[in-house]
Amino acid sequence: MGFFARLGRLWLVIVFIVLCVYVALTNKDRVDVRFPPFIEAINLPVYMIVGGAFVLGALVAAAYFGIEHVRRGLRIRKLEKQLALAAPVLTTPLATPAGELRP
Repeated sequence: MGFFARLGRLWLVIVFIVLCVYVALTNKDRVDVRFPPFIEAINLPVYMIVGGAFVLGALVAAAYFGIEHVRRGLRIRKLEKQLALAAPVLTTPLATPAGELRP
């Protein structure tokens, strides 16, 4: 099943790249983009605006999930240390083979 999942993802990436190239080649119009506090107006092609939005979104998503991944890894390491400290206590039997309870 892993092979078909990778093949499907590869197919989606190829289709996405083809669509991006199509948008870039067909939308050569220029648009004024305004950032009032910073820049009065900047004249950019549409494909640069769309590509910039995509890159910005990808960076934000990578940062969000990257931070989440690091937090999860730190939590796992902490729990593994706690488990290692508790392992000797958890593995000692409470009763002898004769059935008597140990103190």
